[in-house]
Amino acid sequence: MSTKERVIEQAINMFIYDGVKSVRMDDIAMALHMSKRTLYELFGDKESLLIESIKHFHNQVNIKQELASKNANNVIEELMLSLEQWELNSEHNYKLISGLKKFYPKAFETVRGYRHKDRNGALKEKLAKGVDQGLFLDDIDLDIAITLFTDSVLGVVSNNEQIYKSSISHKETLTYLIIYFFRGIATEKGIQLIENYRTKLSFKY
Repeated sequence: MSTKERVIEQAINMFIYDGVKSVRMDDIAMALHMSKRTLYELFGDKESLLIESIKHFHNQVNIKQELASKNANNVIEELMLSLEQWELNSEHNYKLISGLKKFYPKAFETVRGYRHKDRNGALKEKLAKGVDQGLFLDDIDLDIAITLFTDSVLGVVSNNEQIYKSSISHKETLTYLIIYFFRGIATEKGIQLIENYRTKLSFKY
């Protein structure tokens, strides 16, 4: 593992558990027994390190999702297994993204931009595959559906104070949104598979 990779691994753990605002470059350097000067030479500033660390976090989640769903029998099973893996990391992701949006808006826009591009491309591929398998409606406009989906997810993250006045958690709300999005564009065959996997994987909604 390179020095840069070692810094990213240490930084993302600290950002997750202590919050993106609380962690200083001094803290990361001290944890790694490294000079702050070396840290700045590698990343330039804290925002750049934040972006690289969150990219690393998302890449690791993507790898886990791919591994979890690689032996799926159909695209619905792929999506549900990926959702199960996503649930395990959703609270960490929420803490990172909400902290970034509040305290580092420029970095937030950078992360949102690359995440939307990567996620939307992968989702479009899976939805098209599901249409071919007869699991999603063949008359849906994939681009519109994906835009509505990503905007809804972002809305949940951005307006958490209004949404979570009840006992419903952030993870439960997003899981509900995701499952019912897929149900809304699914055929009868697709809906049945969603219900089967939802029961099998013990999703609440």
